[in-house]
Parts: sequence; C-alpha cells; structure tokens
Amino acid sequence: MASKGLWLHMEFLSLLQALEGLHRALFDGKYIEDHQYEPVKAALIRAIPKAVEDDHRDALKSRIRYGNQISLRKRLKELVGTLSPKCKTTVLGQGGDVPRSWVDTRNYYTHWDDELLPSVLDDQSMYYANVRMHHFIRVLYAQLIGVPVADIENAFNRPSQIAQQLVSLNIIEKRQADPTYIPQAIMTISSEGDGRNDEKAEREGLGEGSSQELPMK
Repeated sequence: MASKGLWLHMEFLSLLQALEGLHRALFDGKYIEDHQYEPVKAALIRAIPKAVEDDHRDALKSRIRYGNQISLRKRLKELVGTLSPKCKTTVLGQGGDVPRSWVDTRNYYTHWDDELLPSVLDDQSMYYANVRMHHFIRVLYAQLIGVPVADIENAFNRPSQIAQQLVSLNIIEKRQADPTYIPQAIMTISSEGDGRNDEKAEREGLGEGSSQELPMK
C-alpha cells in the first residue's frame, strides 16, 4: 500500500482493485454455479441480433462470458460482512458500510461515463475514502493472519497515528451530519514519582475522543 506520489484518483482505484483482488482470493464471487450459468450464457449469445457487426458481437460475448461474476458493490459488501460491528463503524463510518459513491467514482474513472459525475467524490472526500480503504485492507489482513477481533478493536482505542486518523475522520463525519456535535473526550496527564508522564485518554466509544484532525489535501 505504498502509494505516495500517486494521483489521488489513481490511489483510489488501486485500493479498490486491491479489495476486489482480495475478495476474489477469499470468495467464489459468482451469482450461480457455472453449470447453471451455461444455458443462460448460451441463450444470451443467441439473442444477439444478427445485424450486430462482428467486433460489436465479440464485445457483447465477452461481457456475457463474465456475466456470472458478482459486481464490485457485492464484493465489497461481502468483505464488510467479515468485520465485527465495531470495526465496521470505526473503519467505514457511522453507516458501517461502503458508500455507493465509492463504486460510482470507480466506475466513472474506469469508463468515464458523464452520467456518473453527480455521484463522483470530490478531492477531499476521495482522500478520506482512501484513508478508510487503507485501514479496511489492514483489518482484513489482520483477520487473515489470525489476529483476534478483540485485539483489532482495542487497537483503535490506542493513541497511534493509525487509530487517530480514524478517530479524527469519524469526528469530521459526525460534525458534517450534525454541526452541533461535540466529541466527548477526557484526557488527564499525571506526573509519577520518577518524573515520567502517564498520559491516559478516555474516549466515549470508537471514533470519538480526539482533537487531532486529518490533514486537508
């Protein structure tokens, strides 16, 4: 995930491609069994009008050939389904799911379909989406190597840069939804006898409790 120097939308596409590839490695990714799709595929190919030119016919056949593969939206939904409720809302925000705008933005930058423009993420929103996808991939791989769910969830409560990115981003999201929202945070600093500082932050749930803001891109 070393994406420094990439154009913002190229990083966005690369992260979604990584998620799609991970899903392909973990799930079957088909609507129905291959033997069930064969007669469907044959019927669709036969239905192509004879007037369609050869190159156009070949393009349609190619689309039909892969027509049994599930959509990116469904792939992402199945990956999200592997997360605990707490991880969902921490990594993906209050809704705990991948926004439709992510898929629409990906489709726009893949097919350059102007009809999708109203749904395309602006630069700031795309940057935030990239942050979330980076952490989404991290959580998925942590699960794959056997890190206990409780340990993954607890990691989001720590004062690390990774955890604080999501804390800040979730605060921003809540403020956008409700301008009167005030994050609940209590931070105490106590001095021990040996001169060391013991800093403890108590937060009201994941996604809250930090005044650190994400940098504006």
